[in-house]
Order: sequence, then structure tokens, then C-alpha cells
Amino acid sequence: MSAGPAAAGQRVAVVGAGIVGVAAGLFLQEDGHEVTLVDPGEPGSGTSSGNAGIISVSSIMPIVTADILTKLPAMLADPVAPLQLRWRDLPGLTPWLLRAALATRRGSVERAMAAIHGLTSRALAAHEVLIQRAGAGELFTSNGWLKVGLDRARLEKGTAAERAALDRFGVPYEVLGRDEVLDLEPALSSEVKGALWLTANREIRQPRAYVERLAALFMERGGVHRRDVARGLAMADGRVSGLLTTEGTIAADSVVIAAGAF
Repeated sequence: MSAGPAAAGQRVAVVGAGIVGVAAGLFLQEDGHEVTLVDPGEPGSGTSSGNAGIISVSSIMPIVTADILTKLPAMLADPVAPLQLRWRDLPGLTPWLLRAALATRRGSVERAMAAIHGLTSRALAAHEVLIQRAGAGELFTSNGWLKVGLDRARLEKGTAAERAALDRFGVPYEVLGRDEVLDLEPALSSEVKGALWLTANREIRQPRAYVERLAALFMERGGVHRRDVARGLAMADGRVSGLLTTEGTIAADSVVIAAGAF
């Protein structure tokens, strides 16, 4: 955190040594900064060790849309639905739920898609730079991503809004028939009738190994990893002057928070 973009030659503390933190550290190094990663664990040992490793260029739709609202009653009545709600928590959740409902308005969804696409459209190129510099090409696949359906008509109807959004932002995809799907993935059931093939998406086969490879490059370039827990920010004259940790204070002109959602 700082008043603006870090000026060249700053001391930067990055909280979190997952893929976001390590990647940020590498790019900050390239901009001429002195970078310290702060994380009690080894690089890539948290969430980055067990995710799917998808570089999802196509994921530009907000999670909460008007379509989701129409499905809420059925999901809340289903004990194995992806959305669960403990009714005793409803009073505390009500303000958030109201804001979520307002976010499904068309203008809000359009703004959200533009913001998400602003990130996803740059993600693949940034990863390709990191993969090349870390020599991690064998961890990278470029087969895209299939959303399969057992009913062709329902598949096309169910992905109509997504395809319209992809068209708007120029994200490539293909709608495949049964035979085309099975040519790509012979192990799928013959009951599959079609798929939406998101051709721009990529996958990192071993996310933790990828982060470890990037972290090794970060260290080779003079980066520091402090196995410590961040507790707060040190301030001076209204600006960040350091990162407070359980072991003391790390002097820093800027701080990047990349500690994950939890």
C-alpha cells in the first residue's frame, strides 16, 4: 500500500508467497525495486499448492448475476447445492445479500465484466513471460477448457449469456458437437452431446512446482523471503514506512497485500 505506483528503487514488502505474491515480486524486481516476500510458509505451500492451475482468460462473468437469483430458491432447498445458508446467519448477511442483488443490474454487470476482462486479458501474456524466464514450459498446457452438456439445446441456451459476453470482449471459443468433443476427449461419456470449448484458457499442470520455480528465480535475483506473519503497517507522515510482523518491523516504502482471501 502506498499513495501511488512505487517509484523506482523502492523497498517493497509483499505479504504472501503464493502465485500472486511471487509473481508480483518478480515483476517488481524487474522494475528495479528491492523486494521482500513475507509468509510463514514456503512459497506455493498455501492455496497455490492445491488449486486447478487454470489461467482462465474466459472467466469474465461475475459470480452473482440475475440468472443466479432465479435459481436461489431451488439451491437453498437443496442440501447438496453449491450455495448453502445457515438461516441463523440471515440477519447479519442481509445487507450483503441486498448489495449482491443490486449488483445483478445490467449496468453493474457490464462494469464488472469490463473490470474482470481488464485483468484476464493480460494474465496469459504475463504468465508466458514468467514461464519463459523460469524455464517452466513443461508445466504449461494449451488445450483450452471444455464445458460439456448432455443436451445440446440446453447447453446452447445455458451458455448464451456467456457466449454473448465472450463475443463482446473478443474472447475466442467454439461450440462443438458430440463427435468433435469425443475427438478431443475420448474418455468422456458417449452421452455427451456437445460442449463449449474455451480455447484461450491454459493450465499449469503442477501449480506448486510452478510457484517454487518462480520463487527460486526470485531468490536468484536477490529477493528475500522472510518466514514471518504480517500484523500491520508502520506509518510515518501519512505514508507507509514499514510492515509490522511478529518478529519486528520490515522497512518498506510500499506494501503489496497478496495474502489470499482467507
